[in-house]
Amino acid sequence: VEWSARLNGPSGLVHEVTMDWEPPNPMARPVALGSLLILAFLVYRAIFSQAILENRWRDAFLKFRSHQFEESFLDFQKALKQDPNRGEVLFDYGRGLMDSNRNWPAIKTFTKATESFVDPANYHNVALCYYKENDLVAAEKSYRTALDLNIIYEQSLSNLAYLLMDKASRLTS
Repeated sequence: VEWSARLNGPSGLVHEVTMDWEPPNPMARPVALGSLLILAFLVYRAIFSQAILENRWRDAFLKFRSHQFEESFLDFQKALKQDPNRGEVLFDYGRGLMDSNRNWPAIKTFTKATESFVDPANYHNVALCYYKENDLVAAEKSYRTALDLNIIYEQSLSNLAYLLMDKASRLTS
């Protein structure tokens, strides 16, 4: 392989460098080509895998929106097998669990979603689940965490006010 370069020096001198190089091992070129093919395959597989995850997530979300919970859970689980820490998928899966009154699994799923998807809606939904399970202390804590992330998160503000009124009325009755 012949390689040449033309370099302009600081004083305007032009330097030409030519080099003739042959790999010391005749297998170097096929190995390099094989390595490039493997790398190309891995990139393609990663892109294709991401597309499959997105498709499963979309299918699961559509089934969730049409209240086909059991079918949506299967699709969410398939998507999460590919990327178990994908916060957005965990969030939507948690919503399906919550809407089908599976509050304890929903709490666990929303909590895991917070590791990679920081959104006050995660904590808001955890609070809703705790409230439905009549754990007002944990619900209040989760609403306050949602408000720590976004002080003007309207849903958490109004629900926290309602929860505090509910706690007060339980104390007086």
